[in-house]
Amino acid sequence: MGVSRPDSDPFYAVPAHLQEKPDGTVLRSRHLPADALAEPAPAQVWQLLYKTRDNAGRATATAGTLLIPMAPWAGAGPRPLVSYQPPADGLATFCAPSYTLRAGSLISDTTIGQAAFDRGQVADAVRRGWSVMVPDYEGPRSEFLGAAAAAHGVLDGIRAARAFRPASVDRRAPIGLWGYSGGGFATASAAQKQSRYAPELKISGIVEGGVPADLNAALKATSGQVFSSWMPFGLAALRNAYPQAHVDRYLNASARGYMDAVGHVPRGGVVTAAVSIPVVG
Repeated sequence: MGVSRPDSDPFYAVPAHLQEKPDGTVLRSRHLPADALAEPAPAQVWQLLYKTRDNAGRATATAGTLLIPMAPWAGAGPRPLVSYQPPADGLATFCAPSYTLRAGSLISDTTIGQAAFDRGQVADAVRRGWSVMVPDYEGPRSEFLGAAAAAHGVLDGIRAARAFRPASVDRRAPIGLWGYSGGGFATASAAQKQSRYAPELKISGIVEGGVPADLNAALKATSGQVFSSWMPFGLAALRNAYPQAHVDRYLNASARGYMDAVGHVPRGGVVTAAVSIPVVG
């Protein structure tokens, strides 16, 4: 039996009247069987829907996958908690980590390696004895490249993991952030916003990779090259995350056509689907 996409799975539905709930509140949960993940890990696995905020700061909800190792923790102090942000570089909910961890990826391991990379990193972290939270940091509207949405999704995912009683995450546990590509962007965003948005979380370590630190340099380096297809996709992502920026006004008709094609924009301008494309840093 296949895994239902988030758009057709009631578990992901954003509840009403969230504004008064604390950020990171667990709204619903479900325990997954040991073989539910595309690459099984020796852990108890839950999916959590938790309250967070979108790129404009409005209350919403997103999902996360929480893995607690079966083996007892043998290290010093409490078992660490790692928030792992995969390269979920997409404008559709079927690119969300909670879905791809179960259903796998449509991207070939032999061409990009993203699918094996995502699931392998999570399984390896579990085998090291770490608790792992994998947030759907783009949120229910797939706000790829939305810095605030990504930061909120990561930090509220950590809050949800710590608050979820069946997982018994020690509140003294050291916290780590880890991400690559779009996940590196989310990790960096969370690290920058943590002191203001979630000062109660004490981050012990941060690892991020593949983050385009200089967008102008990245554009020049990729223009006309094999990965130049990410440029209209990135513009579609910015339009989705920052509608007030009116990205369209900077493009000619041909460029807008490319952007609409990769963003699958229907009448009304709402992104409904897109393929997952790696951002090269």
